[in-house]
Amino acid sequence: MVRVENGAEGIQWGKLFQVLSGLGVRVLVDVPEAATPLVSIERDKLQQRRARGKRRQTSAQIASERSAKDGHD
Repeated sequence: MVRVENGAEGIQWGKLFQVLSGLGVRVLVDVPEAATPLVSIERDKLQQRRARGKRRQTSAQIASERSAKDGHD
């Protein structure tokens, strides 16, 4: 919070939005139509990252279960 109050150049956007939300501030962004393709690309990238994360998590969980089953826990 102090960094935001002091106008720090390097802030974490997530933290800033948490602070704003805590203060009851609602942020609306007006994205120009020309940016629609870029927004779609970034949304697709996010979905791909989430899918990879879920696959990694599932693989790790399966490996852990196999290890426990084989008595190598």
